[in-house]
Amino acid sequence: MKILILGIIFSTLFAFLLNTAWALESKGPYLDEQLRQPAYKKTFNALFKGQHNIEPWLQGYLKNRNGLETPGRTRTIGSKKYELYSLCQPQYCPGSALHVFFEPGGLRAWALFNKEDGTLRFFGNPDAEMQTALKSASTTDRLALFGLEENEVRAFLDSIQEAVSRNDVTALSVLIQYPIKVTKNGEIVMIENQTKFISAYNEIITSKVKKAILNQKYEELFFDWKGVMIGNGEIWFKSSCPVSSSCESHNFFITAINS
Repeated sequence: MKILILGIIFSTLFAFLLNTAWALESKGPYLDEQLRQPAYKKTFNALFKGQHNIEPWLQGYLKNRNGLETPGRTRTIGSKKYELYSLCQPQYCPGSALHVFFEPGGLRAWALFNKEDGTLRFFGNPDAEMQTALKSASTTDRLALFGLEENEVRAFLDSIQEAVSRNDVTALSVLIQYPIKVTKNGEIVMIENQTKFISAYNEIITSKVKKAILNQKYEELFFDWKGVMIGNGEIWFKSSCPVSSSCESHNFFITAINS
């Protein structure tokens, strides 16, 4: 019973945070409302026709529309506008979710199912551009749970990547929260201030760390209560604003480096 109650509270909080984070976006109807239109319903159902091993909760949604939904939004991909709808499993949100893009009018659609264990499954045969857009929507939705906004996370990731690509030691050093724990050759070393980081830069930001940073894509970021992870944990960063607090903007800092 306690687990069920916690799940309901967590899911409700998730929906509230998503709605707050999307307050400035163009909103539309919920997916179940849109699916009352024949064109949308036909296109949506076609995504799953002949598909096997669909999650039980999603099968349930296809039959009775039982899912936790958020209002539709308008997103631009390339030069075209699309309608984006998101829903997730009741009592397990956002651990198991579906994101759907429709062409206006509902004639075509593409979807991404994702789970917190990293499972990704596309429906509707999306091309590379649409796959990226779907994964980006999933990342943005999950970030909203932690009170984070896409533009702020993207900007900080860009700042890290730009500094590393230019070997700008000073620019990277100001993005770090000191003192910081750095793992080098399996040993944890405390870097107490900016001066010491700059002196040890080449030992800390190794070729392995640089590669992880420069290859990182926003839509493939992993994050949890500890923060946002780059690569396989080479870099961790987080906001200075606690998850439980309401902040107008977030200042991010690198909090761990694992060489």
